Amino acid sequence: MNNVTKSVGLFWLMSALISMNVSATNKQVNDYKVTATSPITLNDPHADNTQAVVYIWPKPQNITALTTTEQTLKSNEYWQEVTGEQLSAGVAIYTTSTEAFIRLAPKTHYSEGEALQSEPLNARLLKIRPDSPQSHFQAIEQTVSQQEMSLAGFNDGSIALTTNAQQGVGRLVMQSQQGLAANATYLMHVKEKYSPHQLQVIADNTFQAHGQGFKLVGRLAGEMIDEAHTALNLISPEGVKTPADFQKGRVVLPNDLENVGAYKGFYELEMTTEKVLAGLTVKRSIKVPFAHVIKTAQLESMSPKIDQANKISMPVKILHSGRYAVTATLAQHSSTGQIEYLQTIEVAQWLNEDGIFELPFTIDNQRLQTGPVFLANVKLVDQSRMMLLEHHERF
Repeated sequence: MNNVTKSVGLFWLMSALISMNVSATNKQVNDYKVTATSPITLNDPHADNTQAVVYIWPKPQNITALTTTEQTLKSNEYWQEVTGEQLSAGVAIYTTSTEAFIRLAPKTHYSEGEALQSEPLNARLLKIRPDSPQSHFQAIEQTVSQQEMSLAGFNDGSIALTTNAQQGVGRLVMQSQQGLAANATYLMHVKEKYSPHQLQVIADNTFQAHGQGFKLVGRLAGEMIDEAHTALNLISPEGVKTPADFQKGRVVLPNDLENVGAYKGFYELEMTTEKVLAGLTVKRSIKVPFAHVIKTAQLESMSPKIDQANKISMPVKILHSGRYAVTATLAQHSSTGQIEYLQTIEVAQWLNEDGIFELPFTIDNQRLQTGPVFLANVKLVDQSRMMLLEHHERF
């Protein structure tokens, strides 16, 4: 391999590493970490202060579309756990493109009740070949050591390989000649940046107990996934993993999920599915984040009135104590029939029982006499549990 080719290969490798690392850490960035003990009793620093906090934006906020209840996710990768025994015997790798990036990371395993860290892998003692006893073709294009992986942000003992299947794509076999402990455990993560076969998932982004279940529709390379060849796990914000099941296109989730909102992070559905397409086995994994929501409060009046002091009162019914916030934009119909957005305000307050949000707008009285006013883009948020409870285009 000449220096130019090697440099290009290294650049691609580092891009894949960074992409994989961002994918692995996005959840940590997006999670909200607020200590709480239960949906009802909250260890919240605002609990002793029931005084309302008011914020008025310098300019009216853009009117946003009503919050969607669905999310669309895509994946060109899959992952699974493998043992030292399996790696020594040979583990199947399913590829659909000539360049696949494979990361292997040691995990903790247990022996006689004792937690042991699995032995780090030596990339030079790994071989990848087509799944044929007669084939001696080595499909490894490049290896990445632990030190190089650490520089890319992986500090878990990972090593990595890239494949170059010059004799085509399909099922490959990866085998270690390291003499690994049989019960050692490793995470194998296969990413195909250039594969035409993607898994696309359309799923709910919230779950409410005693409802219609959790919607999850998956397509692999444009075809509906086969539920019989799909494995689902529910992962709690604390990282506890339990199996989940499909029933007629919906995921069956327990009605007694402990965490409410996103104060500890999101729940996740981890899905791995495979399908044979044009003679190739395509395997993909994906994680679908969602929040478990319950009704903790609700706005009572749909026709709030503005008083002489330009204050609007909004009654709220409280089902569980917590810190709540209302955001609203004061709008007006002009003489030409156009809607003008005048001012956006947010009021936040700890409430133990039913109460009233007072929205003190500061618009000049003369301006308010030029046409009827109303509230637009009204949101009710449970700040303690980090849940959007209501979103109204017009109130």
